[in-house]
Amino acid sequence: MTLAEKIKANYKDNAAPVKLESVPDEWETDIYIYPKTLGQMIEIESETDPIRKAIKTLVIRAKNDQGTRVFSDEDERTLISYGVEPYGSETLLDIYKEIVLTVDAKAATVDELAGN
Repeated sequence: MTLAEKIKANYKDNAAPVKLESVPDEWETDIYIYPKTLGQMIEIESETDPIRKAIKTLVIRAKNDQGTRVFSDEDERTLISYGVEPYGSETLLDIYKEIVLTVDAKAATVDELAGN
């Protein structure tokens, strides 16, 4: 097994998704967040506008229970241009806060406890 294959296998073994609780019932879907990859971090952190960064985070990281993205790249523009409640700024920012303050913060704490 090559190093790249080991990295992929490790991700699959350790990338347990977290179901988001802040997704409104009107969306009629469950959204799961998986651990961030370096590629996702690069793409998200390249965004300087905080609102666009929040939406980009959701577009890139929101997945269904099968691990497939819920939003396409084209959906980012739709969310920005047409998002009103229950698909608007308040809901999107609540979901973003849950990702950052719960999912990512928990992952950071686990890494810190593990000495990483």
